[in-house]
Amino acid sequence: MRVPLIASSASRPGAERRREKRYQVDLPGTVRVGEMSSPVTVSDLSASGALVAFDTEHKPFRAGTQLILLLDEFGAIEARIVHVGNGFYGLSFVNPHLHRDRLTQWLRQEVGAA
Repeated sequence: MRVPLIASSASRPGAERRREKRYQVDLPGTVRVGEMSSPVTVSDLSASGALVAFDTEHKPFRAGTQLILLLDEFGAIEARIVHVGNGFYGLSFVNPHLHRDRLTQWLRQEVGAA
């Protein structure tokens, strides 16, 4: 499956402070906290974090919550919510070094970017 590339993140405010290249994507996923899970759409993804949209009908988890982000066709990544907005979470991956190379390679292959 090819991941749609939406736009470059370089023009977004704050993007120049990020250490990892961020890819604008449109990926289905799931966040899991304990036995609870909720579908999400991943819209921004890097080797160290993600921005995910959730259905606003569900009560959002709080900032600081540890969770598992399950990406279809990639797998599970342990993450922490660092920001909660209206219908979205900003996630930081807990141990990015465990999956950085594989995730970066997968993103480049799926997005078709170098």
